[in-house]
Amino acid sequence: MDLKRTLVLFIAFLIDEGALSIKPLSCFVGLGNRSARDKQPVIACPEEKRYVCVKMYGGGMGDQIKRYCEKLEPEEYEELLDNEARIAEELIDYDPNCIKTKDRGREVFKCRCSTNKCNSGNSIYPKTRSSFALSLCLATIILPYLSKNVG
Repeated sequence: MDLKRTLVLFIAFLIDEGALSIKPLSCFVGLGNRSARDKQPVIACPEEKRYVCVKMYGGGMGDQIKRYCEKLEPEEYEELLDNEARIAEELIDYDPNCIKTKDRGREVFKCRCSTNKCNSGNSIYPKTRSSFALSLCLATIILPYLSKNVG
């Protein structure tokens, strides 16, 4: 496979995974229990930067989970991205983007994430699979180039 074609496929992959923000972030929205997740709509967040998907649960909500888009301050957004990178690199084994906070007088857990439909609840590590796929794509591009041009 020639380098041009490989690069085009790689860029298409990044766009599809949401790594290149050409399209807005998509998140599950609504209030429902775990079994209702698949019935909740997925919406595109506003096209502005720093929007994340949120999942809120606990604190007198019963088994209800509230999902929505939220815009973060620049510092909060950078911290969230740093935390996701640390999780993907397996430098930490918990999700620092899930915090205990108060909402309408109730203590709740609020989990934020920056990838499409990451507030589904399927995994607390939403980027691990994408990071692996990204690494595999990079290896596919770099290794043939190195084998031809080095040594």
